[in-house]
Amino acid sequence: MTLFKCVCPGCQHSFKVQLPEGAERGKVTCPQCQTSFIVRAPAPPQSPTHPESPSPPPPPSTVEVASASPGRPVGSSGKSDLLSDLLSDAQMPAESATPASGAAIPAALQPYAPPTAAVSVATEHVCPLCGQSDKNYLVRGKMLFDHKVCRKCFHSFLNRRQLAFFIDIVIFEVVTYSISFAARFVIGFTIASATGEVNEHQLAGIELIFSVINIALYILWFLFKDGFNGTSPGKAAMGVRVINEDTGYPIGFSGSAKRNWPIVLLGFVPFAWLIIAAIMGKGYRIGDRGARTKVVWKKYQHSRVFQPNRPVSFAASGASHV
Repeated sequence: MTLFKCVCPGCQHSFKVQLPEGAERGKVTCPQCQTSFIVRAPAPPQSPTHPESPSPPPPPSTVEVASASPGRPVGSSGKSDLLSDLLSDAQMPAESATPASGAAIPAALQPYAPPTAAVSVATEHVCPLCGQSDKNYLVRGKMLFDHKVCRKCFHSFLNRRQLAFFIDIVIFEVVTYSISFAARFVIGFTIASATGEVNEHQLAGIELIFSVINIALYILWFLFKDGFNGTSPGKAAMGVRVINEDTGYPIGFSGSAKRNWPIVLLGFVPFAWLIIAAIMGKGYRIGDRGARTKVVWKKYQHSRVFQPNRPVSFAASGASHV
């Protein structure tokens, strides 16, 4: 088998293919965009040869015309134009005519050319995301949304989701702490200016008010954070998005609330978020199944791994479900 690297003319994705021994070309299917095209095997390296003596010049055209048998049509070049003569010229010994490896077959001989072997990439050995092949792919691969991908893509996607969740938590903490600190300062300064001092009962009341406000902000933030066209600030930074599993469209605020309400409840349990971040490796997170949602990697959103259950078509007049 001949192994070489080729590039898809449609999506410019590079991958490795194998051709049967002796085949110069074959039909290949791109593992990413599923486009089929013909590839030609590269010419094998030729060993350097000593320069040969120049071949003698061809005999005059009068000799060629005279050598043609009677009754055969003769072309303008002095050679016979019959198909049998063309076939005889194409089957000359190697020492008299050595065509270059991979040379195109003449148009007159195309109907008589031997069939080429149809070759396709062994999809079970190629990652559907990055397109890299690995002989140990079936053993080392990881399951992601019921599809097997390579370990590199699996861990890269998992790390992106975990980092996106961490960014959302940091943004919430920074914003709420800043607002709470500024509001406490303003309220305390106002009360001290009016009464001359702030007693313990007033401080306890202020803390209670801001505790309730922080809980309300926490619920609103983590309940609706994915409703901005399927992304939160962390997901937008990491290149991931939440879509509806049935239609493929990014979710809105209602879909975000359906997906994230278990996370809001588990947020009151200590270390629950660490467990959630650790078990999201197979694709679906807590809340995804019930809300019919899935997180996709924008870079590979057209891969079959992230395709919705029902494809989406965009008509000229607008988007419509099919």
